[in-house]
Amino acid sequence: MSLLIRPADKIKLSVIDYLIEQFPGVIIGGEVMYGTTKKVVDLLALYDGETYAIEIKSERDSVRRLSEQLKEYALIFDYSIVFTHPKHTSEVISLSKSKISVFEVFDDEIVMMVPFKRNVPTKSEMLHSINTSFLKRYVSSGKIRCTSNNIRSWIFRKFKRDAVHQMLYDFLRQKLASRFSLYLKERGEKSYDDLSLLSAQLNLRPS
Repeated sequence: MSLLIRPADKIKLSVIDYLIEQFPGVIIGGEVMYGTTKKVVDLLALYDGETYAIEIKSERDSVRRLSEQLKEYALIFDYSIVFTHPKHTSEVISLSKSKISVFEVFDDEIVMMVPFKRNVPTKSEMLHSINTSFLKRYVSSGKIRCTSNNIRSWIFRKFKRDAVHQMLYDFLRQKLASRFSLYLKERGEKSYDDLSLLSAQLNLRPS
C-alpha cells in the first residue's frame, strides 16, 4: 500500500465500491481524457448504454474550477456526478445552473443529496472524445483524406447524434473494460495502488 494516501484516492475507492454494488455490470475508468480541451475526468462509469462523468472532491480539494469542469462534462457525457466531502456539499449544490447529481461522502458512507439529471451531449464534443483510429471504421474507404479533422467532419455530417453517442460508448467500453476487469480481479482489501489499473491512458491528440 502507498505510504502517501491522498484524501481524494480514499474517496475514489469508496465511490468505486459503491458503483459496483449499486450498478451490477458497470465499467469504470480513471483519468479519462475527453473533448476538445483534452482534459481528464476523475472517474468515468459506463452503465446500460449511458456515460457518467464523476468528479471527486475531498476536504483538501478546491471547487473553484468545478463549474467550468461540469459545463465541459455536460457537452460529452450523459450524466455529471460530484462525490464530495461534507465540507463542500453546500457549495457544490449551489451550482444550480449545472445539471449535476451530488453525493456526500464521509467515512465510507455515501448519501445522495441531489438526484440524477440528464445532460444533452453534443455531436462535436463526443466525436472529439473518440480517437481517430477508432473512428476510421465508420468512414467509407476512399471517400476522404484521412486526417483527424476530415474524419470527424465527415462523421459529423453523415451520422445523427444518437449514432455518435453509440460510437463514444463503444469506444470507451473497448478502452476501459479490460483494465476494469483486471481491477476487479485484484480487488480485495482496499489498495490505493490498484487505482493505477483504471487509468485509461487514452490518446485523443490529433494524428
